[in-house]
Amino acid sequence: MTSYVSQAMGAWYQYHLRYDPVPLLKKIRVPFLALNGDKDVMVPYKENLENIRRYGGKQVTVKVLPGLNHLFQHCITCTREESASLPEVFAPEAWQAMRDWMKRFL
Repeated sequence: MTSYVSQAMGAWYQYHLRYDPVPLLKKIRVPFLALNGDKDVMVPYKENLENIRRYGGKQVTVKVLPGLNHLFQHCITCTREESASLPEVFAPEAWQAMRDWMKRFL
């Protein structure tokens, strides 16, 4: 618990808590892809992707990847602590989603 409190009081953590991506999202004028795993405990996928879709405009593609955590790994408990012990580095379906998107837009 002490470690988390120390981290939460740090400048990096505080910056990210206060950061508002909306002004930047409104400026983007090129196609972009936003992915989230539905088991992500660090970034809630529904709220995150909805805001990206709302403010990113017509050029944004959003995709939810079922069963994947914040690091796009298949998980069991899906906690932050579990990630380092998982054998999978990056799920094949996350790679495939990126490949499919690039074939469409690049």
